[in-house]
Amino acid sequence: MKPENQPASVVHVEDDEQHAVLIDSLRVVITKDGDQWFAQGLEVDYAAAGSSQDDVKSRFEQGLAATVREHLKVYGSVEKVLRVAPQSAWNLWLTHGESYKFTQATRLM
Repeated sequence: MKPENQPASVVHVEDDEQHAVLIDSLRVVITKDGDQWFAQGLEVDYAAAGSSQDDVKSRFEQGLAATVREHLKVYGSVEKVLRVAPQSAWNLWLTHGESYKFTQATRLM
């Protein structure tokens, strides 16, 4: 078992004018296929592609923040973002591919 056993957590705080979302300890698996890199969140079914490992990490961060903001605007919550990734992504995490923990705070005013 990999050492990244701590589960991810999501905290959503809101008042009349703004929302804040903290995603902590999200497990992300990164793999390379040909000359493309892919990052897949495990506790959220969100993925991004990039031309390098640093590029895919950056795109994952920016894209997930944009997705969270859009869900807050449309639905008023992040519940629909919190869908577990498919089994194939978990299999990659368990068998090979680099993984890392990801923490992000997003604010919508």
